[in-house]
Amino acid sequence: MAWYEWSQCGVSVVTGFVILDTCLVPLDTKRFFANERLAQETSGLFLGAMPPDQFLHDFLPLVQDAPECRESTGPFKEVVSGTPGEEVPMYESFINAVKKIAPELKFVDTHPKPDTQRDTLTPDISIYTIDNQPRGDAKTDFSKMDLFVELKSAARSDPFDDPPPHSKAGEFCFFEKDTNDARQTRGQLASYAAALTGSQFRVHNFCVLVCGTYARFILWDRVGAIVTQRFDYIKKPRFLAGFFWRYNSLDRLQKGYDTSVSDLPATPEDIRSIDTEDLKRLKADNPVYREFHILMVPDRDNPNVEKRFVVSFPPNYTACSPFGRATRPMLAFDMETSKIVFLKDYWRTDAEGTEKEGNIYALLEAKKGNDIRKHKTFTHTLRDKEWACRSNDMPLLRHYRMSLDVVGKPLTSFSSSRQFVSAIADAMEAYDHAYFDAGVLHCDISTGNILIADKGGLLIDWDLCVKVDAAGRPERTGGVRQFMEAFDEVNEHEDGVVYGGRLKSGLLLTNRIANEVKFNDRPHLNELISELTHTFAVRYEMKPSQAESEPIQRLLKDYHSERMESLQKRDWLVDAFKRHLDAGPWPASDKTHKKKRKNEEEDGSASKVPKR
Repeated sequence: MAWYEWSQCGVSVVTGFVILDTCLVPLDTKRFFANERLAQETSGLFLGAMPPDQFLHDFLPLVQDAPECRESTGPFKEVVSGTPGEEVPMYESFINAVKKIAPELKFVDTHPKPDTQRDTLTPDISIYTIDNQPRGDAKTDFSKMDLFVELKSAARSDPFDDPPPHSKAGEFCFFEKDTNDARQTRGQLASYAAALTGSQFRVHNFCVLVCGTYARFILWDRVGAIVTQRFDYIKKPRFLAGFFWRYNSLDRLQKGYDTSVSDLPATPEDIRSIDTEDLKRLKADNPVYREFHILMVPDRDNPNVEKRFVVSFPPNYTACSPFGRATRPMLAFDMETSKIVFLKDYWRTDAEGTEKEGNIYALLEAKKGNDIRKHKTFTHTLRDKEWACRSNDMPLLRHYRMSLDVVGKPLTSFSSSRQFVSAIADAMEAYDHAYFDAGVLHCDISTGNILIADKGGLLIDWDLCVKVDAAGRPERTGGVRQFMEAFDEVNEHEDGVVYGGRLKSGLLLTNRIANEVKFNDRPHLNELISELTHTFAVRYEMKPSQAESEPIQRLLKDYHSERMESLQKRDWLVDAFKRHLDAGPWPASDKTHKKKRKNEEEDGSASKVPKR
């Protein structure tokens, strides 16, 4: 679908992100910038350009003794026979050209009807199996979609640039074009792939890109996307026809489905075995609930033994990128114990020095979890192929799933400020226990990784943790960027400019947080924030010089050292939280609430772009 419309003007406007010619006016400004962001985030993760015949051979194998698809040039000529530059007429022509080739698939023009559950995204053509189509008038449903096709009327919208013939692809580092058109198209493709995999249980998925008379095939997994060379589907229809001919006969595993999750809803017998209140709880946990499915989790001690869990389906779409760990926390019903449990599904990094999260929990306290049926990414294995242009590093990711008997709710759903602070204190106590007693450094502290359980706060997501040696040094550098970018020291560059953490250091050193962030009728919370701000600020202060000898300077030096040393001590943070929690009464039910923007109150929509 086109992301712009023509207007009569010729002035260039500089925005905070890109330079736009105002002759191209975005139809959806929010979507335009989302595509731009996705194109930047996924840069270097598109691996191409793979020969299309090799792509078909490797990823879409023919059923044994099945003939190749007969070439048919005629129908494909109709795709580009309309008015030049008009995209919408291409949709119906494309569907008519391929629907007879793949009778088990349903091709639907979905561009006018977006998926309202998934950012109102709308591929040009959505493809479903005949027996799993959207209900009612919902034409676009990523939770049921097999694959999608994106069409552009002009070749200039192609987001990729194949290396010159007979060149060394490995030395060609400009496979991803860097034009406005190209970035928008890549962002579109990435958003659709993210919505599809985020709304299903997938190992990989496919799509087709058409730009004018050229086409490409793309395979997506969690570390990157494999892209074919572009080919002229009018002159060489066997590639495009062969793709749908072969895809029509693939089984679910070959299509990229996670076969550890049932493709059909749970049986009535399974549902009857679950208490009514537990069913309500599972439904309430998933805002897009439609039905229940059976999901398997391998036992940590014996991966050959899989245990059955009932989960709400489709999964709640949260990941906005097709790449990465795709962590999905959810409630599940353990069919063996007949209890609701906390279940986590994600793709873990398989690198030297990393531990399975279940092993870390076993070190702290035994829990269940293991890799899922040898599911792993494979895009990274093709980076050294003769046809592969240069790309970013791609780590091996393995599909991992685990369950915890403790069930909690997000930290952001606290019922009172006291519960909020108490949950963080409990999580920090667990952090101290892991580091000082078990030699494990978490490396991913965030609001999303602290849950509120019945007995207090719970620190989860240990998959990025590292073990530390006797001296307290980590065995490897690890963690997410937000954790690793803590401004531990002032760094002076060669040009004499101090860099790192400027905004953070400014807020702490000027005490702006404690002075400006004030809560009405919550004196103990305000005092806690003031104390933490004061303590953390020591990391950003200039250390007094050893040459300073005046009494006031010695006093300041001792004060600086005392605060710096306190940061290294066990329980100092927990003690600070608990001291203020015990200092006096806290409000009973001052829970969080969403504050609407003014323009949202006017039009009742929370998805509008804020007014400027």
